[in-house]
Amino acid sequence: MKVFTLVFSLVVCGSLFAGVPDIRVVGDANLSTDTFHSGLRVGGLSGAFMASDQSLFAVSDDRYHPHIHRFGFGLSCEGLQVEVEDTILLKDSSDRPFARWLLDAEGIATAGARLFVSSEGNLHPDAGRLHREPSIMEFDPSYKLVREFSVPEKFKSRPDVSGVRQNGGFESLTVTPSGKYLYTANEYPLYQDGERSDFENSANVRLLKYDISVTPPKLVGEFAYKVSVYPEMVQSDRMRVRSASVGLSDLLAIDDDRLIALERTSHLFYGARSYVNIHRLFQVDT
Repeated sequence: MKVFTLVFSLVVCGSLFAGVPDIRVVGDANLSTDTFHSGLRVGGLSGAFMASDQSLFAVSDDRYHPHIHRFGFGLSCEGLQVEVEDTILLKDSSDRPFARWLLDAEGIATAGARLFVSSEGNLHPDAGRLHREPSIMEFDPSYKLVREFSVPEKFKSRPDVSGVRQNGGFESLTVTPSGKYLYTANEYPLYQDGERSDFENSANVRLLKYDISVTPPKLVGEFAYKVSVYPEMVQSDRMRVRSASVGLSDLLAIDDDRLIALERTSHLFYGARSYVNIHRLFQVDT
């Protein structure tokens, strides 16, 4: 039976980055990919956030039924216990569940009662599938779409020419502790910004900063973020690497101007049946 793993972290004393508590993994919990809740499979989880009641909300990248799962969990001497408590469909501005293939939800964040979700869109639609550009959306407490943010034209997709790459859009999303700013970034470089990172060459993606204290939210900053080359574990065994990629997968705001960035490298060795992921954390000052 296949399983996917949910890994939870607990903040403890120490110093990982300047002014940032140490982060240690204290437990993990496995849920079968055959787990269903409210008729939807529990899987494809991407971004997540911890609510004030200590429940965990995680967005699924299910393109057929864009939705969020709420998890309850507890830690004891027997390990980490996780339970799916609710499954919530995201709804469009007409208060109906989104049509299939409109969203590829990846990032999720909150500011008070406001919910924000980022989508990588659907850039190479086949017959019966609609084209949808990457987007940043705001939802009300009933999970109904309130608005979409204005995204710079340079992100609009012209495959192999300019704009975002398929599955390389807004993977990350975070709101600053002050609730004033929201950050996101494209996972892989825009076509006009060059190729992806590889063994020798790093790549640039674009980090966007929005002021969400005004209506509508206003873009107030755009920064270049340099995605690293492949990590040493991949570099040292490069002759065995069949396929690899590295991108900016998530962001966590420390304050209005500093972030923790998570880069994920996925690589497949010749003869292997599945990819291996390596994660690295970096502090970012904007």
